[in-house]
Parts: sequence; structure tokens; C-alpha cells
Amino acid sequence: MKYIQLNNVMGFANCRNQSYSSSEGFPKITMKLWSGKAYGVLGEYGLGAWGLVNCIGGAGELISGEILVDGNPITKETLFQRTCFVSEMPNVAGLSEEKTVRETIEVALQTSKQPYSAMGIKELFELSDERFDREISQISGEIRQVSMAVGFAFGKDIFCYPWLISNQISRYLSQKAIHILREHNKLILIPTANRRDVRGFCNAFLEILPKGILLPRHLKGLPN
Repeated sequence: MKYIQLNNVMGFANCRNQSYSSSEGFPKITMKLWSGKAYGVLGEYGLGAWGLVNCIGGAGELISGEILVDGNPITKETLFQRTCFVSEMPNVAGLSEEKTVRETIEVALQTSKQPYSAMGIKELFELSDERFDREISQISGEIRQVSMAVGFAFGKDIFCYPWLISNQISRYLSQKAIHILREHNKLILIPTANRRDVRGFCNAFLEILPKGILLPRHLKGLPN
């Protein structure tokens, strides 16, 4: 996947995380999002940043417009299949609580046929030794990192984060993980109200405002 194109897209999504949930709509938007880049989607809680991210990942509903991948129309079901939802909730991340971390990664690699081993993925995403052979239900706060590693093992193209407040950013984001995803040409979407706290992780920002979406005219480091 090279890019996602949003053409006059307006929609909404029901968004959930362990700490909070929100039903969010967002105003009409036309823009292109490039793989290999991390975007900060800025907006106050409930204004639509999280809803937009979930719709791009196929977990929302479009009211108007269309989403294209590399110039071709795509259904929300296919977008959902190509998306990893980084989460601390196993059901949101699509993880089976009965399987161990190792088993989950092995199944993902068998499905995607990617040239990695489970131990290679473990080392790449710095998963802990003591939790690697535990069931997903027993790994607590490491679910966030595991969900990302499993998404990578499945060969997902889009990585969607939940809406993050300041004290969650250090728990969810790591420079190494974001670098790995960008290096492997993944599209990363991070909804938050805290531009300053995520600046070091993002290539560009778009901002959800009450009257519309503010897009920067020049996104540093991005192709036209």
C-alpha cells in the first residue's frame, strides 16, 4: 500500500478504550495519507479525531464520500482487515485471551507468510520474556505492545491508536516501535489533543476544529 485517499469523506464511529468511550462524527475531508508516515490527528475529546481514525481503519460508518487505496475504491470490511487497532483491550485489538503471546504471533506469521520467527517479532518489539508464554488475559499493560507486534506479524498496513491523553502517550508510544512501523511502510494514525507531546513521533498533523478540518498546506517530508 502506497497511500490512502479520502474524497469528501464524512462519517462517524463508536470508539472504545479501557478508560473511556465516545461516539464521534467528523466534518467532510479530502486528503491523501501516505504509508511510511505517522500522522497526529489533533482534536479535543469527542470532536471527531478518534472517529476519523477509526473510519480510516474500517471501524466506522461513512455518511458521504469514498476511501481509495492506491487509487482503487475499498470497502470498510477490507480496510478493517488491513488495520491493527493498538489497544489495551484484547477484544478491540482482535486478540484471543485464551492464546499465549507466542501462539498468537505464530498464528499471525503462519497466516501472513512473513519471513520472521515468533522470537524475532518478540525481539523487534521488545516484548518481555516473562509474559511471552502467558495467555493474553494475563499480560496486563503489555497488551498495547503485543497488539502492535501481532498486527505487524499479520502484515497489517494501517496502525490506529486510540485517542490519547498526556499520561497515556508514554505508555502507548515508543520511538523504536514507530520507527519500525515507518521503516516497513506502515501508515500510523495517532488521535490526541496534545500536539507537543506527540510531536517527536509524527511526520505531520491534521486538526479537527468545530467548523471543519485544518490541513497544513505543506507537510514536511511528505510527497505531494
